[in-house]
Amino acid sequence: MGLFPSSLGELTQLSSLNLKENYFTGYIPSFVQNLTLLSFINLHNNQISGPIPSWFGNLTAIQKIYFYSNKLIGSIPPSLFKLNNLECLELSHNSLSGTLQLDSFLKLRNLAVLGLSNNKFSKFPEFIGDQTNLEVLDLSSNNIYGQIPQNLMNSSLQRLEEIDISNNLITGFHNHQTILPWSSLRVVKIQSNLLEGQLPIPPSSVTHYDASDNILSGEIPKSICNLSSILILDLSNNNLSGEFPRCSGGMISGFIIALNLRNNSFHGTIPLECQQQESDLRMVDFSHNNFQGKFQRPFATCVNLEFLDFSYNQISDVFPTWLGRFPLLKVVLLRENKFHGVIGKPEYTKGEFPMLQIIDVSHNYFTGALPSEYMLLWDAMKAFKVSDLKYMNAHISDSGSIYNYSTTFVMKSVATRYEKIPANLAVIDLSSNNFSGQIPESIGSLKALYSLNLSNNALIGHIPPSLGTLTELESLDLSQNQLSGKIPQQLAELKFLQKFDVSYNNLTGPIPHENQFHTFENTSFEGNQGLCGDPLWKKCENWLLPPSSALNKDADSNFAIELDWKIALAGLVSGLVIGLSLGEMVIPRTLSRTRLAELMILY
Repeated sequence: MGLFPSSLGELTQLSSLNLKENYFTGYIPSFVQNLTLLSFINLHNNQISGPIPSWFGNLTAIQKIYFYSNKLIGSIPPSLFKLNNLECLELSHNSLSGTLQLDSFLKLRNLAVLGLSNNKFSKFPEFIGDQTNLEVLDLSSNNIYGQIPQNLMNSSLQRLEEIDISNNLITGFHNHQTILPWSSLRVVKIQSNLLEGQLPIPPSSVTHYDASDNILSGEIPKSICNLSSILILDLSNNNLSGEFPRCSGGMISGFIIALNLRNNSFHGTIPLECQQQESDLRMVDFSHNNFQGKFQRPFATCVNLEFLDFSYNQISDVFPTWLGRFPLLKVVLLRENKFHGVIGKPEYTKGEFPMLQIIDVSHNYFTGALPSEYMLLWDAMKAFKVSDLKYMNAHISDSGSIYNYSTTFVMKSVATRYEKIPANLAVIDLSSNNFSGQIPESIGSLKALYSLNLSNNALIGHIPPSLGTLTELESLDLSQNQLSGKIPQQLAELKFLQKFDVSYNNLTGPIPHENQFHTFENTSFEGNQGLCGDPLWKKCENWLLPPSSALNKDADSNFAIELDWKIALAGLVSGLVIGLSLGEMVIPRTLSRTRLAELMILY
């Protein structure tokens, strides 16, 4: 913390200086220019400001410079690129700008790693095409616009393994080239740009290819089947169309871990088959397309799946009960398709969906009772596990990187995008189907639930008090059903509840008023003629009266004494003294004096 210690300038024989993550402030200290034998300097993750000094060009022995995650401004001094021993230059996460001209970099023949991400560069650095030893190029999250220049597309970059130009304003490759020429590529990240035209196809060596969030269109070329090493393929959020190519063996690669085709215009049957029993596929997202037909049975061999999203398609099938045999499956999203029929009983009495945490089958045509027997088997929803900001993802052992699972949930009546899904999130959404019957008491065992939506069905009966044990619940929607009876007082114990909706049912009685129930608006309760109390205008005075039939049984009798209350109350008023002294003869013994006083006042 504070300024750099000036005494370091006296260490003139120093070859390595590592002062990372110390929160030093101020400019790059001038004493560094005295360290002429320095080959390694790491100042990353401090609070260094100001420009990079031009005297860095005098440190001719330097090989690696790490200045990322600081507050550096201005342009990169040309003198820095006269360091012909420089192998790694990492300046990401600063506020650098300017133009990097080709003639400034003619002596940089050993540069292997160049990191300029998260700065303010607006033009593609011209010198890169001349860097024959370049292995890693990161220009992501700048303001670079236009086409990728021709000199970058030449074949001299045969050592290039990773290129990240994501989150810019790049419109395409030179001459709309669709075959990427760099034969050693492993990682290609071109997502979140303005790329148009056909999908560029990388070489077969690629393991991670992300072209999501662009304006790419047309059909996927058959040559994508040549990606024999692919582990991550993300083509989501484009305008791609046609049928996804069916490669020999069923998949692009038998080693693929994540396949994301979300939000395109693909059609046809689901192009997903796992021929190998031990397929590595863990994540698949085909949502927001026009896929039709049924789930293909060969898909049932993808036993390592953790995340499955086929929402917003035209799939017409019964519930795929065989998914329950996938031992690692955590997320099943089938929202807004044409699934139908009764969700039957589990095929096995135990071991079905053991890891399931999130299921959304809303806006389909399911009928019959809620799948209560399945709920008894959803063990991962039964115990809340504290997660220190861990997320659902796939770990890529090849590179040590991770691929975060993402999706959009309708939570608290709002579509919420989760770019990273918390590892402890538990959600059930069975809304907008034709489910009937009662809400099972067993749902109260799913104590890790964060959100429960059973709205817009044909459910009857009472709201089970066991819902009051779901202490992690933040959203509960039971609206637009045919539920009756009172709102259980136990629901007032749900202290994290932020969204509660029981509107348009047949509920009666007073609304609980403790804890979170103070915060709910009247729209949460409207459409229930029998409900009363805040926040509704209807008060609950009548609920002080006992029902008009069969109030109590006399302790000494085996039959009920039915009273005409109008006559009884008239008798009480006219003969109060007699009534009080001979109350045992007229009023059942179980009627307390307090209740008697209330009745007299009401009369």
